[in-house]
Amino acid sequence: GLIKESVETGGREITIKALEAYNNTIAKKLGIQSALYTTASNRITSGAYGNMYSQLREAYPDMSDQEVRDKAMGYATSMGTVGGLITSAFSLMGRGAVDDALLKGMNFRRWKRESLNSLTLTLKTLP
Repeated sequence: GLIKESVETGGREITIKALEAYNNTIAKKLGIQSALYTTASNRITSGAYGNMYSQLREAYPDMSDQEVRDKAMGYATSMGTVGGLITSAFSLMGRGAVDDALLKGMNFRRWKRESLNSLTLTLKTLP
């Protein structure tokens, strides 16, 4: 599919399409109907991919392009899934996002407890 093609050939457009397709597939498999999940996960995966790609390229100059893209893709998809789930969980609690919750007076201890509880409940519902 697109992920394999983006790892093998590279290129900005195919990588963005692959990340978006992955995020949409995860949202469908998890039964998430909120556009907030895909918006957040797309933003997170794109940033995470670019960041990891740059770091790997700098730290391991002898690593092949395909290896760098593969590792960056794995990291990005993991970060996007978790970030999208956390953002969706906050939305379900009536909080816009982490920063919104903290600005409205939620302390870190409560944020951590509610985030973990929401994530646990979400993961329990997975097929």
